[in-house]
Amino acid sequence: MPLEKSQTLHGRYRIDALLGQGGMGAVYRAFDTLYDRACAIKEFCLGHLPEEGSIEEEGAKKGKEKYILTRDKAVRQFKREAKLLASFDHPNLPKVYDYFASDEEYYLVMTLIEGKDLLTILDESDWDPVPEARVLQWMRQIFEALKYCHNHRVIHRDIKPANIIVTDENKSYLVDFGIAKHVEGEGQGTSGMTQMITPRYSPPEQYTGSGKSNSVSDIYALGATMYTLLTGQPPIEAIARATGTDMPSPTQVVRTVSGAVDAVIMKSMQIRVEDRFQDMQELIDVLWEGATAPVKDTPLPAPKAERKERTIKSVALHIVIGDETGSILGMDTSERRGVLILSDPETVIGRKGTRKTSNVDIDLTRLDKKRIISHNHAIVEQQGNQYFLIDTNSRNGTWLNEDKITPHEKHLLEDGDRLQFGSLKSRGIRMVFKLEFE
Repeated sequence: MPLEKSQTLHGRYRIDALLGQGGMGAVYRAFDTLYDRACAIKEFCLGHLPEEGSIEEEGAKKGKEKYILTRDKAVRQFKREAKLLASFDHPNLPKVYDYFASDEEYYLVMTLIEGKDLLTILDESDWDPVPEARVLQWMRQIFEALKYCHNHRVIHRDIKPANIIVTDENKSYLVDFGIAKHVEGEGQGTSGMTQMITPRYSPPEQYTGSGKSNSVSDIYALGATMYTLLTGQPPIEAIARATGTDMPSPTQVVRTVSGAVDAVIMKSMQIRVEDRFQDMQELIDVLWEGATAPVKDTPLPAPKAERKERTIKSVALHIVIGDETGSILGMDTSERRGVLILSDPETVIGRKGTRKTSNVDIDLTRLDKKRIISHNHAIVEQQGNQYFLIDTNSRNGTWLNEDKITPHEKHLLEDGDRLQFGSLKSRGIRMVFKLEFE
């Protein structure tokens, strides 16, 4: 049951508001009456856990060891981690300055960070991708905070957008060490509580009790968090990827993501532990060597409530004639000559020819004098308010803004993008993707 407002803990901490709640406890805004300052209190509810000796170890008769989190184990872990976190001093980590127990519940007291977590920022902007410069500005600070933790042999194990808070001054904090783990020996991992996962952000080794979490596990989750921010969509879950499901790279989803950042994210999110960056310094060195452009103060997408909503009236491809700067037909005419309206949810573009069973929605046969367009050349696929171009392994290729796209990969289309079906040497058919709003 949540603590009540104005309730006092430990004789000095007055509860002001509930900030968040999860399966293992809650976080509260409170006021430290001893030092007259606001603070945050993290509650760990351990009273429901079984006592040691009350459970027969499953598999013990077979000589197998199974980790069972008992109350005594959780209390010992809480005290060990509380002491360790209280010793931390880093500008991008909350400062823990007190911890105590009350009625079988345990509490950490730390500095109150005024800001928004990245999940809230994504929600408010209707999950618009965050500009790369802004992401790097935030994550540069998180990289250093995580490197500091790893240097002190602490694994966070729950890095995700909801656990990174950004202030109005764009200072970012890595928070919520509720399932953090201290690794006693260098190079060791930990298997205790590895079943506590966050889908899409946890690496595959955290899904099984036999897997071991270490600093490289945090690097996977860090890459997954960056992927979400830059693309506006969470990555595919690790277990699905491990069993063969492909995940598009950030650049394939949002073309403005730089190659250097794309490569760092995909290496961080490798399924095999040995294929990822092996420590934070290696990741930092590679990223800043490739991302040499200065970080600019790029504005965030406006919160959804503050934006003027625009309803899409129609989506079309406008045929281009003449040279590369040629005119677009049909833009301002009632006949809409040269305008090809896209269907919902996908439009197949190609050449029907003599195939009676062809499922082509936009037939380019009469424009294809040299027969360079494949029967099912490409698809424009709709997902919500987003549209993706996919080449279906055509014979002469598909180009997007003068770049040939890889067959079967999705490429996000934006208003004004220039498409070409067939190569320039073959005088392919050129079009412009246009969104028309009410």
